[in-house]
Amino acid sequence: MLGNVVIGTAFWTWTPSILLGRRADWRRLLPAGLITALLFAAAGIWAAVFVPDQIASYTHRYGLVGVALALVSYLAVLGLMVVTGIVMGAAIDQGRQSPAESGHAP
Repeated sequence: MLGNVVIGTAFWTWTPSILLGRRADWRRLLPAGLITALLFAAAGIWAAVFVPDQIASYTHRYGLVGVALALVSYLAVLGLMVVTGIVMGAAIDQGRQSPAESGHAP
């Protein structure tokens, strides 16, 4: 799990840096990367425990459509983890900036 968090942190810090054209310093993106990696690790644990039972239950009830429904539900949870991690990281970064850097006058 620690390896997943380390690799995930590197991935979720590097990817926004590339997407932003390296205009943002990686240190500013690190909290978002770490939080997102931790949330993904938690989602992985959740998936190992609950998703197989959910797939089996939905398959019994709805057939192949149930499998698709269970997988789409899991993907929605992963999307929520990405958005939550990035928003929390942005809030932390904004809280660390001085008023002059953030554009707000005292």
